[in-house]
Amino acid sequence: MVQSKDIGKIKTYMRVLEVMGSWLPVIALLVAAAGVYTAFNRRHALIGTGLAVFVAMLFLGITLTVFRDVYLDHLPSGASPAAAGAVYDALIKFLRAGTRALGAVALITAVGAQVPAQP
Repeated sequence: MVQSKDIGKIKTYMRVLEVMGSWLPVIALLVAAAGVYTAFNRRHALIGTGLAVFVAMLFLGITLTVFRDVYLDHLPSGASPAAAGAVYDALIKFLRAGTRALGAVALITAVGAQVPAQP
């Protein structure tokens, strides 16, 4: 059992992170939409936004993969790398799936914005 006089503070910080984790994607989407809406050339802004989100998701995916190797390399002696890898994979399963889905949607949006509109 963990005892600390700062446990109340830690609970508060965790609650703030939980709330922010729910609202930050919505805020990011609204900011991106506002940027595209207010741009002089909306098509170029949409392409830039789509490519930026795709690159960010690509970076996140690579980071998750690299961090898995770093995590497994720094296990304490006696720990099972197979079990630790399975736990890591289970913890980030949905994050990895969401990253791939958002990256695909962003890339499709950027490519779709490059197709000229038919008159």
